Amino acid sequence: MGDQDHISQNLYAYVQAFSPAVRDIFERFNFSTQIDKLAKSGLLYLVTEKVYWYRLASEAVDNTKWLAFEELIRKFASCRMRRR
Repeated sequence: MGDQDHISQNLYAYVQAFSPAVRDIFERFNFSTQIDKLAKSGLLYLVTEKVYWYRLASEAVDNTKWLAFEELIRKFASCRMRRR
């Protein structure tokens, strides 16, 4: 967050640090395309800043909310896979 001019490069590096299975999830959601669109519109830093400060850390979100979040992701991914 401390390098606003290189936020897209930092996000790409952050994603590349995950395992191949997790990177596949990012790819299925066209994450790099979204990063590019937000960067071109000048909104990438603002969106990243909001997510950073929201902190979906385990101490900030209880287990019930995490389960609901995971279920929404699963359902959304299932719908996207059926459309292909």
